[in-house]
This record gives sequence, structure tokens and C-alpha cells, in this order.
Amino acid sequence: QTQVSLDQADKSKVEPVPTERKIIRNADLQLEANAPDDAQQKISAIAETKGGFVVETTKNSNASSVTPRDSVTMTVRVPAAKFNESLDEIRKVASRVIVETVKGQDVTEEFVDIEARLKTKKALEAQFLEIMKQGKTVADALQVQRELANVRGEIEQIEGRKRFLENQSSLSTIKIRLQTPNASSPTSSGFFYQLGNAISSGFD
Repeated sequence: QTQVSLDQADKSKVEPVPTERKIIRNADLQLEANAPDDAQQKISAIAETKGGFVVETTKNSNASSVTPRDSVTMTVRVPAAKFNESLDEIRKVASRVIVETVKGQDVTEEFVDIEARLKTKKALEAQFLEIMKQGKTVADALQVQRELANVRGEIEQIEGRKRFLENQSSLSTIKIRLQTPNASSPTSSGFFYQLGNAISSGFD
């Protein structure tokens, strides 16, 4: 009787209903700013204004060089519909964009497949519940309970993946690294530039 119900559930798959496209958009930005702390506060305000939030912020300071170099690493999440305009505003906070990477992943097919699998598993769960009501022996009841527990475990996994895809596609992730201009650049007044001037003056 249990096997018959399994076969019936497999045949009772419902055609997936067309859904809006699910696209996961992420960006990585490496920006140059004279005052990373100030830029970080402005970016936090941008995220909140768009209906997003700051996930985490890490600050680093290097005072060992002649020209101190500070950096701030942060991760923000913004609604997918505000992704492009958020990027535009974040870029304007910096004095220069060093590296920018934007990625988009279309997960619509996976999402539709997950919904179809979820319907099938829930139909199977309902059939097992009906079988339990009709159980005539303890052995049958125990077997159905085991099958029901397995199905419910699969349902939880599928629902977990569905929630993940919904979360990632509805909120875009932007990772940002803010740093002061490179102190070791040959054209700057950093350590190597000053060392070169000192050697030149010595020869003179």
C-alpha cells in the first residue's frame, strides 16, 4: 500500500506555474578615498536610504609607514530593484574606483524546479497521513511513520533552499573595500619616494 502511494505521488506532479525571473546580483568594489571612515558612513547611509542595511564592517590602520594607510572593508545588502542606483551612489563617494566586479546569476529554472519538487513532496506527505489513518497493524504504522519522517526532512531541505534563493535574489550584496591612496606609489610622497630623494641628496 505504501509503494502504491509513492507511485501515485510521482504521477501527480503539478506543472510548475510561471514565475518572475530570479536573478542574484552581487558586486565587489575596491575604492580609493582620502577619508575611508567618512566614506564608510556615507555608504551606510546610502544602504539604509535604499531600504537595505550594513552586514559587517572591518577597519584596519597601518601607522608603521611614513604615510599612514587606512582601509575599511564593509558588506552591505540592498533591495535588488535598487542595486544599480546604489552602485552609482557608492561610486560617487570615492575619489577613484580601483576595481569593480559585478556578477549576475539567473536562478529562475532552479527556483521553478524547487517549487515543483516541493508540491510533489507535500502531495506525498498528505498521502502518507491518509495511510496512517487507515493503518491496520503496528508494523504498518511504524513503516509509514519512517517514510513520513524522511519526506518531511526532504521538504525542510527544499524549503531551506527556496528561502535562500528568495533572499539572495530579493536583496543584492555589495562588498566594498575603501582605502587611502597607496603610500608606496612612486609618484606619491611615500616611503620609497622619500628614500629616493634622500639618496639623491646624499650624492649631491
